[in-house]
Amino acid sequence: MGKNSNDLERAKYDRLILEKETVADDLKDESRKMQECLSDLREDLQRGYRELRMLLEEESYEGDRESLRLQRENDAQEQLFRHRLEEMDEQISEEYQSEARKIENEKEELYRKRGDIPWD
Repeated sequence: MGKNSNDLERAKYDRLILEKETVADDLKDESRKMQECLSDLREDLQRGYRELRMLLEEESYEGDRESLRLQRENDAQEQLFRHRLEEMDEQISEEYQSEARKIENEKEELYRKRGDIPWD
């Protein structure tokens, strides 16, 4: 291979590495946005259940036994939703981390291939 074709080959790998870095940055941004959405959802659910709990407590103070039963059911449902959100959060984090590792490995392979191109 001539010097010019080696330069072109290195430039090709530079471009591919830059593309992988862009994909990695986009993935990081997407992961952050997903975490923010889950956090917002968690807060909204907590706020909603807190408001519902306050309403049911008012009714239970007035002697409504049905509201006590509903409050227990809502507490159980809140626990279930909280648990599911935590599972989703962990699963999503693992998927993003796995994809980030894959991209990093691909980028390292591109660096290795670029480094194997002779300079003369």
